[in-house]
Amino acid sequence: MVLSILCDFKEKNKQMVEILSTNRNLEKNVRKGEEMLTVDIEKMPSFNIGFDRGIQKGIENGVKKVALGMLKLNLDMEIIQKSTGLSLEEIESLTPTPSSSPQPKH
Repeated sequence: MVLSILCDFKEKNKQMVEILSTNRNLEKNVRKGEEMLTVDIEKMPSFNIGFDRGIQKGIENGVKKVALGMLKLNLDMEIIQKSTGLSLEEIESLTPTPSSSPQPKH
């Protein structure tokens, strides 16, 4: 087990650990050590919290993208609000301000 930790479980080194453990009848010990060192990240609370936040952020970004597309089609703000669930303030924040839009070159 110590050897496998020192080898960082790289594929080539992993094979060496398996050969050495087989030659010394240590397969059970190596398997047990690997199980102890294996972390199922999806079962960690912090993973689930981050995953849920990422999903929510993706949904919010998608709704804003749809609203922006609707604005570009010159749809009524009230229709956009009812369709997306965004507030008028949120919709207005998506509209580019005159100073931020590119000016035509003369």
